[in-house]
Amino acid sequence: MQMGSTPYKRVDLERLESHAAETAATTASTEPRTAWLRWMLFVLPLAVLLCLLQAWAVVLGATYSNVYISSTLITVIGFGSLMLIVLLVNPFLHYVLRGVIAPLSRAELVSIFATLLVSSGISTFGLTSQLVPIIQAPWNPAWNTPQRGWDEQLLPYLHPNLYLTDAEEVRVVRHGVAVPQPPESAAMEEKIDYLVDVFDAIPWWTYLRPLTYWLVFVVASYGMFYSLSFVVLRYWSRREKLIFPLVQLPQTLLPAHGRLLPPAFRSPLFWAGFMVAMGFLSWNASVTAGWIAGLTDIPWGMNQERVNELSEGTAFEGLSLVNSQAPGTLQFMFGFVAIGIAFLLPTEISFSVWFYYLVGVAVVVVGSWMNFTDFRSDWLWKNNPTSGLGAGGMLCFSAVSLWKAVSDHVRLGAGRSVAERLKLAAPVVGLFVCIAVMIAWLMRFGVNPESGTRLNFLFAFLFVAVTTLVTLGLMRIVAEGGIYWFQSHLSFFHVYRMLGLGKFSLLKTAALGPLVPVYWVLFLDLKTFMAPNLLNAARMQQDEHAHRGRFHATIAIGIVVSLAAALGMAIFLCYMRGGNQMSDWFYTSGPAQTMDTARNAIREAPRFDGATTAWYVTGAVWVMITMVARQFLFWFPHPIGFIMLINPWISPVWMSFFIGWACKRLVVKYGGKATYDTVKLFFIGLIMGEIMAVFIWPALGVIFDFATQGIDLNRMG
Repeated sequence: MQMGSTPYKRVDLERLESHAAETAATTASTEPRTAWLRWMLFVLPLAVLLCLLQAWAVVLGATYSNVYISSTLITVIGFGSLMLIVLLVNPFLHYVLRGVIAPLSRAELVSIFATLLVSSGISTFGLTSQLVPIIQAPWNPAWNTPQRGWDEQLLPYLHPNLYLTDAEEVRVVRHGVAVPQPPESAAMEEKIDYLVDVFDAIPWWTYLRPLTYWLVFVVASYGMFYSLSFVVLRYWSRREKLIFPLVQLPQTLLPAHGRLLPPAFRSPLFWAGFMVAMGFLSWNASVTAGWIAGLTDIPWGMNQERVNELSEGTAFEGLSLVNSQAPGTLQFMFGFVAIGIAFLLPTEISFSVWFYYLVGVAVVVVGSWMNFTDFRSDWLWKNNPTSGLGAGGMLCFSAVSLWKAVSDHVRLGAGRSVAERLKLAAPVVGLFVCIAVMIAWLMRFGVNPESGTRLNFLFAFLFVAVTTLVTLGLMRIVAEGGIYWFQSHLSFFHVYRMLGLGKFSLLKTAALGPLVPVYWVLFLDLKTFMAPNLLNAARMQQDEHAHRGRFHATIAIGIVVSLAAALGMAIFLCYMRGGNQMSDWFYTSGPAQTMDTARNAIREAPRFDGATTAWYVTGAVWVMITMVARQFLFWFPHPIGFIMLINPWISPVWMSFFIGWACKRLVVKYGGKATYDTVKLFFIGLIMGEIMAVFIWPALGVIFDFATQGIDLNRMG
């Protein structure tokens, strides 16, 4: 046969994907019959135990030591647990209990880690620290004063089923139950009796009643996150080839098939990077603890205040016009985690992050030259030009991404059996069902019907639609850009204010105010946002071919356990210590400000803001141009950095992304792929060194009673 006689056949990607799925299913079906028993008796209990420990450690650390272990999308306790299992537990099972209990496999380790990842934020910014305090806020007589005017302008519109409405009930939770506390020198038995007495004195049903109503919306939102993850996962993974950088980190710590330890642990470069980061943070922690007298800690760089001082009297003095937590601020900070992640990213992505960040700064500087002085931006109402550009870009980018993903599901279903089409459509159907439940809940409990105002379908739909698009955009930022730390200066409230929607009878401000505390609970402070972590968990299951049913059951049970443990512990501490003695931001100033904001939203109808609308439209148009241009011009900047302009916390990490980008460019240019594959272990070591320092030092601080402020991944509060 001649060389050219074989006809060319186009590769059918769908058949390849189906074959891969069939192979994974066959692998799962050939597992030992004892696999379910092992999961029930060993893997699941271990995951549940770690979820309990994580939930309680995070709540107790924030309450007693002002340490926020879970303050980003990176689960510090999850990584710490994974390292300990791989280095200690698995070797113990292999050498000591050989033939009794087998070491945890890659798929089992991924299931445990993913469960800790998804549930890590529940104990703090992701739910508990917002929900427990807000329930006791509006009818608190210490805050509900005549000067504030809540009685007339706010409380009639809040649904009473969602809050503690009895002043005496609020007083008890704010001051604590009347149970005498034993002295520090008391015997352990006496202290345990005290805790039991506190538990018995807590009016649990008082809190559980409003909590139950809230949890309907919370669970529906979690379902929306979950469904949205599977709507986009196939398209982003197999069509757009996103690398999911935050998924690569735990995979590096997994043992190779047939081996006990991961290949990275046998690399000197990994441990060199690990010791650099661990040594840096250990020095700072030792100085903070007073273990190294007469010396100071090593700074993380130059913060915004210092930059503003240096820019006074120069062409850049307009930078001082931007408030400290708004897009457009400039600072020169670094972090080992961000440097390592940037090194793992494609250079076009890491370049886009720092390039567009500097474009946002340039917008502020040029605007100041033109005598523009209002650069205020916040996470609820206002946008400056920089965040406005990013907001318009994100809405456009998210809408296009969702359309492509849903269209892909429709395309894949063509020509398939009914059963296959139902399987493909399940995530889309689940998404619409969860959105419908969210809308129905808002229509029923969003506004008190006795006020004469109702939250109609259009109002609830717009709120959920914008929130869903923002959620999708943030998931994309994490999946493609590896950003593990953000807040969003884009929300339904920004759009409502910008377009002046309060002038329409169906969108009255009386229904807007009660939505503010709803938004506060899940969507305002997004440091530990669950949605991107659910997407990363789904990608882990896909990569490791973990048993789908057991994997998702472990995560679901972990979420339920974390909800019960975190909410229960927070309520217990609130009644034991008194809400007035808890975190000032979460339990006092934050809820009070939220209710003031809700009151203002009801009484002040915003007017159409043409300038901000122009920034939104410009941002959307630029993203559309970019998406088209990149099909023909490979060098055109990727839009991911542009939509990140809504995130004020790119400011402390942009320089790290520049460092990681520059290092990768040099390594690839002068060393090639083989050198990159070797050197990247050093940068993964940097990441793990910082994470493990944040895991170890707060624990030492609790044991030896010293402060560890600054030894965490959240360096802006």
